[in-house]
Amino acid sequence: MIKTTKKDKLEAARTLFQKKKVLQIADLMHIFGIKSKRSVVRYMKEMDYLVSYSHAGQYYTLRHLAQFDANGFWYYGEIGFSKYGTLLDTITHLVNASETGMTHAELQQDCHLVVKAALLDLLEKKKVSREKKQNIFVYTSFEGHKAKEQLEKRDKQLIIDHSVDDATALRVLIKAYQMLRGSISPEQVAIALSKEGSKISVDTVRKVFKNYSLEKKTLDLPFFNQ
Repeated sequence: MIKTTKKDKLEAARTLFQKKKVLQIADLMHIFGIKSKRSVVRYMKEMDYLVSYSHAGQYYTLRHLAQFDANGFWYYGEIGFSKYGTLLDTITHLVNASETGMTHAELQQDCHLVVKAALLDLLEKKKVSREKKQNIFVYTSFEGHKAKEQLEKRDKQLIIDHSVDDATALRVLIKAYQMLRGSISPEQVAIALSKEGSKISVDTVRKVFKNYSLEKKTLDLPFFNQ
């Protein structure tokens, strides 16, 4: 028997979500018997759902199926979902929740995808602000008093000389050596480490580069050849 009522279609969608966890918009169009994304959204309002913040929002899941990590992210393969919603909503939350604001590299490290276009969009929509610190843009809350607090804490953070233990420094240096393709940046190394599950921040990587005089130079680590 062909299911034709809205209730039947929604139940069919729930059943398929339970089985596959994640569905593409084309799957939902087929289940609901519709041909527009807008109509899919109208149907999905009947369920507590999430749209992927990656892959241009082409994937859907039900909120109760997502197993969010401590940072509010859940990955189904390479498909990313955020408890805060879309990529724009997620970046806005991360920036506002940060005590010291966030750089492009830090946001990219957390979100595991390119965020440049999203940041420009948020700046244009006046959802976030930015200010250059030591030749790097720091993205802050659009609220003036909050942004001021974030930047003041960022300044203090830059002044404080955080020591880096030998094990962390060695891991950074090994990863940088493995990635050697001419010159390499701290941001590239931090992202590569993050993909391996490392919690080493981009600021720590920058400090290692600075301590070993690797900034803006082709990496040369002779001790690896001994």
